[in-house]
Amino acid sequence: MIMTLKSSLSRANAHAKAKLADERGSGSIEAVIVFPVLFFLYCAVFVWFDAYRDNTLAMKATYTVSDIISRESEIDEPYIDGLATLVDFLTESDSPAVLRVSMIEYNLQDPAENKYRLRWSYGTGGKEDLTQQALDFDSSWIPVMGDDETVIVTETSIDYASAFNVGIGLQTWENVMVMRPRFTSKIVKTDEPVESNDNEDADNTGSDVNPA
Repeated sequence: MIMTLKSSLSRANAHAKAKLADERGSGSIEAVIVFPVLFFLYCAVFVWFDAYRDNTLAMKATYTVSDIISRESEIDEPYIDGLATLVDFLTESDSPAVLRVSMIEYNLQDPAENKYRLRWSYGTGGKEDLTQQALDFDSSWIPVMGDDETVIVTETSIDYASAFNVGIGLQTWENVMVMRPRFTSKIVKTDEPVESNDNEDADNTGSDVNPA
């Protein structure tokens, strides 16, 4: 009886060792475990790289628009709306960009505690215009300026939605660019449509040609 029990336990132990030593099918099990991890890592790398690229494009677009405005002497609201469309084109964003342009002047002789004076502001895409009250509340983001100096402040807001949910989620890239006017002391915002100088140049060129 005892010998039979020992023999049965021995055979069961040998059978268990053989099963444990059998490596058939281990590759399939490892693939089931590893492949989801690799896929998640691939998606994470793709999303983070795409987010970094999108953020960089947003910064470059903000600088480009700010540089364009700094070369003007007069602008109107349709002109700024067109620049918002340009930001959409440069960033290749699926959602429309929001643009706000403001001109701020520093007046050292102003009796108010805050010497920064808002001259005009215009926002696109439903973004509210900058107000003097908001500027008085926080002007720390404006660089140091000289007396009677003006700057153009260009702000952009662009929404970003990642293709996969890997911890980024919905983001809004907000960039601010402050730049001095290049060819004039102040840039005027007019309610009248700003005429292009190309027509004037063409007229002047035509007037110089003597008819045959």
